[in-house]
Amino acid sequence: MIYKCENNYLDNKQNVSLKETLKQKNFPWFIENELFLKHTFIYNSEMISNFCYLLDPFTKKIKNKILNASCYFFLKGQETNRVKIDNNIKDNFLCLIHYLNSSEGSIEINNMDKIPNTSNRAVLFDNNVKVTHNTPIKENQFFVEILFNKF
Repeated sequence: MIYKCENNYLDNKQNVSLKETLKQKNFPWFIENELFLKHTFIYNSEMISNFCYLLDPFTKKIKNKILNASCYFFLKGQETNRVKIDNNIKDNFLCLIHYLNSSEGSIEINNMDKIPNTSNRAVLFDNNVKVTHNTPIKENQFFVEILFNKF
């Protein structure tokens, strides 16, 4: 499997609720660089956030051990930027990216297939696949990234 897309990955109410929680002024975002903010829920299989309950809809579907889980807030800009997020995992894991809102941003798989950022769309791929995020211009982009065991 190179990648798989699934639209309407979560129940629409769950997707909207998660997006609204991440948009709250008191949600703890951390600056990664001038292009995006990040909040880490799980790192090296350890829960490090008080907001891990937000992952419940995903854990019910994935059912495998989660190694890392974070949410990202890509800031709209005046031009599209290409961003590669290195998860620093060399083992054989799966990665799930779930988009909480639509934007004109996209991801590229192995610099070949371009997948638009569409609300409630999940993209599943091996973590050794090269993924590039193309940042949005018109509106901010929210997504969740989860790395988990294949078995």
